[in-house]
Amino acid sequence: MFLILVLFTGAVAQTANPACSFTNGQCVYSVQLGHRQQCDSAPTASTGVSGGLSGECSCHDVQTVRADLNSLSTMVTELQTQVSNLGTGVSHTDMAAKEAELQAAQQQKVNLLMSLGNKESLLNQTKLQLASEAEAAATEIQNLRTQLGAVQRELATCQARLGVTHPTTSPNLGSGKVNLTLCDFESSCGYSSSTYWVNTRGAPSMSTGPRADRTFGTTEGHYLRMDSHSLASTYQRTHFISVQSPEFEPAPAYCIQFAYNMFGSDVKNFSVYAKIGSGRGYPIFSRFGPQGSEWLIGQVDLTSEYTARPFTLVFEGSTDAYYHHSGSTYVTHGYSDIAIDDIYAYNTSCSRVPDCPDGAHRRTVGATTTCYTFHTTGMTWSEAEKTCRNEGIKSHLVAVNDRMEQDYLVQIIKSDIGLTAVGTSGWYTVGNDITRETEFSWTESGTPVRLTFTNWHQGQPNDVGGRQDCLLMQYQDANYEWGDVDCDTRHPFICEKNI
Repeated sequence: MFLILVLFTGAVAQTANPACSFTNGQCVYSVQLGHRQQCDSAPTASTGVSGGLSGECSCHDVQTVRADLNSLSTMVTELQTQVSNLGTGVSHTDMAAKEAELQAAQQQKVNLLMSLGNKESLLNQTKLQLASEAEAAATEIQNLRTQLGAVQRELATCQARLGVTHPTTSPNLGSGKVNLTLCDFESSCGYSSSTYWVNTRGAPSMSTGPRADRTFGTTEGHYLRMDSHSLASTYQRTHFISVQSPEFEPAPAYCIQFAYNMFGSDVKNFSVYAKIGSGRGYPIFSRFGPQGSEWLIGQVDLTSEYTARPFTLVFEGSTDAYYHHSGSTYVTHGYSDIAIDDIYAYNTSCSRVPDCPDGAHRRTVGATTTCYTFHTTGMTWSEAEKTCRNEGIKSHLVAVNDRMEQDYLVQIIKSDIGLTAVGTSGWYTVGNDITRETEFSWTESGTPVRLTFTNWHQGQPNDVGGRQDCLLMQYQDANYEWGDVDCDTRHPFICEKNI
């Protein structure tokens, strides 16, 4: 089309005088124009033109056609220019370079695909190798656990035959040097008292005093009790009886914590003093009247006013117990067996006493946070409970109260190869039926609480030999379902502390 337009344009340019005439209503280009671009006279019938004229050719028509032809020529020229420019915009060299880049990119893609295939093959080989090694390691670990369990059982047997015992040690309470002095009255602890403060086991009666000691929560444990029944025989209506601690060394501050029980219809006043020299001053702690049958916790912060010099603690109770003759018998009045147990003395302020021991696992449920520590040295049940008590006045062997807590403890044990290895024969809890046979209870509070959640293994508890009174998270292969064992056997154990 481009060549036709050029030829047509060239032909138009060579025509000297294009003109028009009308014959039978049609334009005929046979009429010659004047040299001055003026129209000749209109032809007549005598000119011999077939058909004659049906109209006349005007100069306006010729000018219009010439203008259209000029415009068309201009457009063709512009189109030629554009095509020429288009041809010169991209050189053959540029096109060749682009083609070379494309080929290089395609080759790089091929190389990357080959490399990816090689790496996938290598990865699959590595996975197979790791799976094989993991299986071999699992088998080796199981063999080591079996051997360790056998060694531990042999060691426990040898220790039992030799009468070897493990000393109860206090774990690190936290960063900084914080010393703890603890008296649980399983021995005298150096406390001095009058005749009427007595070291007691079990409950003195059904109407006064605690049901059991606080350290173990059983009738086997000891606590210190003010004996109101014996006081009544002195014929006095009001009695003030005290017990005094050993002397404490000076320190910038002391935190004193203790358990106390004030249960009985005639309980009066219970006070604690910090005695310096011969004077005891005002009470640092005081309660009046019956406070219920449960063990309660008292806490006192002692500042340098009391602790800059050596001092002692004085615990004093009072009662109006008495008795009189009624015919031929004596009638006792007043039941007020005030009791104390588990006295803690830290050589720092209470705010600096660590809430959890080092290495403890923290678990928060609702508003309660609990710290769990796992002890891998095998101990008897009573030794384990005393060790837990050394971690704080609210610490004790674990009481597993629901399925979530059981699963939480099992998950910790299974995720630690060391705990899994030492726990092949089970972990002690605070559960026992020492006080009442077949009635297993949690005893951490000093008052036995019957189990509301149980996880006994099939056939347990079975009280073999009539001596299995302590609850063990025992069966490792069954997610540590429970069993009952002899409390004198040695096992690792779990301590629990609510903060």
